[in-house]
Amino acid sequence: MGIEKSISIFLLFFIRLGERFMEEKRHNIFICYHHNDEDVLYERALKQILLDADAEKVISSRNDDFGNIQPNLKFKRVRELIRERFLRNTTVTVVLIGQDTWKRRHIDWEISASIHDSSLESRSGLIGILLPSHQDYGTGHIDPFTLPPRLHDNIKCGYAKLYEWNDNPEEIQEWIHEAFMNRYKLHPDNSRTACKRNRMGASWKP
Repeated sequence: MGIEKSISIFLLFFIRLGERFMEEKRHNIFICYHHNDEDVLYERALKQILLDADAEKVISSRNDDFGNIQPNLKFKRVRELIRERFLRNTTVTVVLIGQDTWKRRHIDWEISASIHDSSLESRSGLIGILLPSHQDYGTGHIDPFTLPPRLHDNIKCGYAKLYEWNDNPEEIQEWIHEAFMNRYKLHPDNSRTACKRNRMGASWKP
């Protein structure tokens, strides 16, 4: 076998290995966010970034989606319905965190449904991304009581990680892939009582 042919085979092997590696890092993403005007813009931007990074599927929540869920249902059933209807086949949930995200009960429900194991769907990986609309963005210090409480629980136990907004597709893809892998290595904390109504105030500090 000639040297040139050997080099070609060698390069082809690494090209295919790289293609397989990138394929393994494609994940179905659910974007969880508060639906004010600014957060909608970041949701759209992140969706485009993830598509540029070649995610398999990117979906996001809408407030009106939950209007079809009966308010008198037990939370266990609400969580199951959210998982079945809106998070099916997703493997990583990305929580976009603006100034008022922690107040929204739907955020709590979506996070809980994401990290819950069911007979039909295994739990998702979880990350939070702090948006420039959050008061602590870029300060180097984050008040944990202005993060969604259930996300905070999972950052504390190591299941989730928190990042600041970034428009680098490769870096975000790394965050997501690490969260995907962590779902097999670590156990989430889903013990918090469900948020029944939107919160008020400057923080949820007890």
